[in-house]
Amino acid sequence: MKAAPPLPASEAGTKKFSTAVRPATLLPVPRRQGDRQQSRNRALEARNVGRRAEELLRDGRPDSTLALLRYTAEAYTPLEVALLVTLLRAQGQDELTDNLVHIYARDRNDHEVVCTALVLHEREAVADAEALLRMAAAHPGSSLSRARGAEPSI
Repeated sequence: MKAAPPLPASEAGTKKFSTAVRPATLLPVPRRQGDRQQSRNRALEARNVGRRAEELLRDGRPDSTLALLRYTAEAYTPLEVALLVTLLRAQGQDELTDNLVHIYARDRNDHEVVCTALVLHEREAVADAEALLRMAAAHPGSSLSRARGAEPSI
């Protein structure tokens, strides 16, 4: 029987261990209860953005505040945006909240807007959920489809 030729050093061990090494995954959690650690992290992130937006406004930097809201609207999940909306509203930051709702509804796709509105509704922030849906209806489609000139399907 003939011996197999040796593998180059760069490929040594890749076949044997590639299936054994996988990225860590979160443990399953019952859907109703949710993952408390992730919930705390999301709430903390929302508080941090809210705090930073307040600081920027206090420092007289409205352009930076809007840039932060635009980034947040782009980068955050529907749940995180809903948490931020409710937090800002509870803190009396009505103008910031209204701006975030406007930016989010204008720039995100319709599915994400509906998901965010649903979370807001579940958190009894019905007025913000309605405002989000109304703003999205005024700007149908995703920001990408509007940029390409796609016609709304309504």
